[in-house]
Amino acid sequence: MGESASLNSLPHGADGIEIGDFAIQFCKDKVIAFKRTAGDHFTIHAGTNSGVIDIHRTWRDPSGCEQHTTIFAMRRDSIPALLDELSSLPSTFTRLLRHLRLGWLGHRRIWIAWGVWPIDPEHISRVTRRKPGRKRLVFDTEQILNEIDAPDYLEDVWARPDGPFSLVKDGQIIGIAFKATDPHGNGKLAWIKLRHLGRLANQMGALIVQVALRHAIPESEYHKYSLLRGGS
Repeated sequence: MGESASLNSLPHGADGIEIGDFAIQFCKDKVIAFKRTAGDHFTIHAGTNSGVIDIHRTWRDPSGCEQHTTIFAMRRDSIPALLDELSSLPSTFTRLLRHLRLGWLGHRRIWIAWGVWPIDPEHISRVTRRKPGRKRLVFDTEQILNEIDAPDYLEDVWARPDGPFSLVKDGQIIGIAFKATDPHGNGKLAWIKLRHLGRLANQMGALIVQVALRHAIPESEYHKYSLLRGGS
């Protein structure tokens, strides 16, 4: 499905990730996403040489011929203007953060845990392995469980490095919390409800699509670019 990237940051020398039936392949100048049981795939092309970023679907028609349809395309030189319009997104996230007190957690029997979400390269390396016969990563469920660290006392949070951790109540993750140290060496805690984070992700996704479409190449101009295909 494409030439493997010569440089990638995935552990174990992998060039892709599999989660169930879904797979993502990282190739030179593009990313390919597909269901392994389906006959089509979607490609995000960075357009390093063409100057055009495009997302297209590839499939085979009833006669067996490969077909391509462009879903989205944008000139690379439109990226600065797009990012400028999206510059308010980080502040939208921080407005949802709430101050977190350990006494409040204890009163409501909410516990804290690290290692629930693999977020840094070392952690990802420990909870993944190369699929036999493939260069894709698969997650090791048993190792993920082994990586979860729930301290005996809530106060142990102050001995941990700055960064995110999970809030757990009755076996369910209810929020993501963050520990940070200010310039005076004082530790601060904040958190966001998981359902609020999901709602924010949906809102941000809709905004990103709305802004991106304003900078998109119209389908009526696809004929100016040899790599773009209209129609379905």
